[in-house]
Amino acid sequence: MEEPNYYAIIPASVRYDKNLLKGSTLLYGEITALSNKKGFCWASDSYFAELYGVDKRSIQRWLSSLEDNGYIKRIVEREGKQIKNRYIKLCDKNVTTLTTKTSYPSDKNVSTPSDKNVRENNTSINTTNNNTSRFESVWELYPKKAGKSNAKKAFDKAVKSGVSVELIKQKIGEYNQQIAFKKTDRQYIKNGSTWFNQAGWEDEYETGKPVRVTKSTSDPVQFNNRYDTVKDQYIKKFGYGDMPLPTMMPAPDNTHAWELLMAGDDELLNKLKEVVERNV
Repeated sequence: MEEPNYYAIIPASVRYDKNLLKGSTLLYGEITALSNKKGFCWASDSYFAELYGVDKRSIQRWLSSLEDNGYIKRIVEREGKQIKNRYIKLCDKNVTTLTTKTSYPSDKNVSTPSDKNVRENNTSINTTNNNTSRFESVWELYPKKAGKSNAKKAFDKAVKSGVSVELIKQKIGEYNQQIAFKKTDRQYIKNGSTWFNQAGWEDEYETGKPVRVTKSTSDPVQFNNRYDTVKDQYIKKFGYGDMPLPTMMPAPDNTHAWELLMAGDDELLNKLKEVVERNV
């Protein structure tokens, strides 16, 4: 009894051919798995469409892409106006010699996959394609593209554990802003594999964006606990010992900015000075 191959062959010439449609590469591997020793595959467009969960027009486009680039040839045998046989022939001799040694192909070589197998195959293929597509959309944003393979493994693991792709993109954006803000030399920018393996999306970055200073009465504890320290920093910087500060301290929008004020951050103290002079 004739049996199909249980492995696919995708040579480098096909894998790295940028002229091929994306689906064509995967389809080529399936054709090799279904081909006999002479390089013939009898699978129909419907078979491939069911296997990959796409319509027949997509399969026909993938086949045309392979044929136009010289990897396969579609052959139709006719008797009068009727089609007698239709099959696909591999054009790469190195591939055809590796396929299983079976007799000349017959219709029995190709059976329609069961619904269960098709669903499982489609789920696996679609999941893989989705993860690859999402990773590529993230990877193109990263500033130092080194260690892509290891970065993808860390990305897949993170997404599987529930990390949002949008969060990763946001944090890469913030890391890029920090690099620009600090004018970081390229040699000190983390390789992609390092950033992803260290879960860089969990870090906070100095983006250089100004923190607004506003007058607010919503958090008196914040003012009371920090007022004296900020006042000391203010007077130390500007020497306005005799000039009263507002009764309610002009407050930055976030706690981190308050900590910077208490530490004497020049940029925020200057902003505070502007607010004080407008309100005194």
